[in-house]
Amino acid sequence: MFTKAAWAILGITPESQPAFVDVLNTNNTMYALSQAYALATLRHDDQHTGFMVGINPFENPRKDEAGEPLPKGFETVQALNTYTDVFGAGEAEYRISPDLPWYGMWVIFNEAEDVDDIKSKQEQVAYKDCSRPFKFLNKDQKKMVEGTTKKIVVGTRKQIPVLLDFQTGRVYIQSTNKDEIGTVRSSLEDMGIKVYGLAWDFDGNANWVEDFLNKVNSKNKYEKEMSSRAEDIRRGIDIEPLEDKVMENVVQNFFAAAELDSGQWACLYPNVAIKLYEGGESVTVSNPSDAFNLLSLETLSATVYQAGVVFQELDSKFNKKGEEKQFRTNLFSFDLNQNWAIMDEGAALIRGFDIPNFKKDILKGIRKSKQEQPVSFYWNEWLRQMNLGVYTLVDNINLTLDVKGGLVPLDAETPTETNVEVE
Repeated sequence: MFTKAAWAILGITPESQPAFVDVLNTNNTMYALSQAYALATLRHDDQHTGFMVGINPFENPRKDEAGEPLPKGFETVQALNTYTDVFGAGEAEYRISPDLPWYGMWVIFNEAEDVDDIKSKQEQVAYKDCSRPFKFLNKDQKKMVEGTTKKIVVGTRKQIPVLLDFQTGRVYIQSTNKDEIGTVRSSLEDMGIKVYGLAWDFDGNANWVEDFLNKVNSKNKYEKEMSSRAEDIRRGIDIEPLEDKVMENVVQNFFAAAELDSGQWACLYPNVAIKLYEGGESVTVSNPSDAFNLLSLETLSATVYQAGVVFQELDSKFNKKGEEKQFRTNLFSFDLNQNWAIMDEGAALIRGFDIPNFKKDILKGIRKSKQEQPVSFYWNEWLRQMNLGVYTLVDNINLTLDVKGGLVPLDAETPTETNVEVE
């Protein structure tokens, strides 16, 4: 978390928050849903198929390791009362905001794995006690050998953050794996939440990604500067950085930069996929000047197929000499491509999402206030800005393409508006 990643988005009904809170405050339910319980199932239940999902509170990603592992008989009420330190229960452990209905948790996927090669153990016992390979033993002998050899099982573990916002009606899952998303959705429903599917829709325009990227490219405000840099690279001339550091940053990192109707800027960066002609396969380019050169060739009708976009604010300030200097602030970045949904699970996707100045701004605030912040503050702030980032993306696409759209429910019975801004 707190870095560039892809997220799946599902809808949740605000009306289901009370039921969710009731589950959080029910110890035996949270115990059964916990990571400690999932690991104990893998460790002690020989009949289990080998896959379990568990939950830990946002502030304790390894809370299952806080005390002694659950022993044999972990299913009993006595075990629940004895091992309360290894699982999270109570709304306070999951709520990341004191003022807003925002929650966070870790969802952990566990799979049993035999690390001791049980077949070699069986072969050893068969040779020693029966003087035969295991395959040649009769039924009773095999039963005896299997009874004296036990697997040494450990759980492979993968955990992902999940953020729930009952104000906007969204849940964010840091995964693009449809099985993981489906499992999280099922777990949330077990916790009393009504979950529904979301999809991206901009007035039914199936090509909104390409249309937006090419609109930005066509409005490039720095074509002259980028052309000069691209020509120098094409000719193999040593590059001399521009004196204007702001402009140098633009031509060095982007192949198009345009001011949008919102007043913000959109800057396009590689990796970029470019269609050299209509109907052709796209080619991937990793250098911004190479991308600019390809898109500028008059012999081709090249278009942008997919690319990264960072939304910026352009501002200015006066230095000590009284000179006005411009500066750019990166707000949010996304990787815009054609894969923006997992339809099997009804999940909309945001890919390559990042808040470039998140760490810098947080640390600046701590230095200014001279006070450390609790872990909940980081989760709260990330969710707030993620909501704002999605709003920024939707608003700029709508204004740039003159459409109305965004995240829409897949179920006609669910709410019709999820593209709301959070201050």
